[in-house]
Amino acid sequence: KTALAPGLGGVAKEIIFLFNPADPYISQGDLQDTIIATRANCARSGCEVRSVLTNQKHVHTIMREPRAIFRALEDPVDVPVA
Repeated sequence: KTALAPGLGGVAKEIIFLFNPADPYISQGDLQDTIIATRANCARSGCEVRSVLTNQKHVHTIMREPRAIFRALEDPVDVPVA
């Protein structure tokens, strides 16, 4: 199940966008539009949306070093959406 799908009764629902704002392969405009749209959808279904920054390079690095994801989530920095 996903955070937006039914079937997660009693479980806190959260969607986390983990990204490097300096990553040249990510369109920051598209990303922010996606975060805004996701927040709107989540508001209707009762889940939270967080943005967490990482200094890891492109997705390949995150996949090679999965502990970086957990370290980034331990001390999250919420990013305001424009």
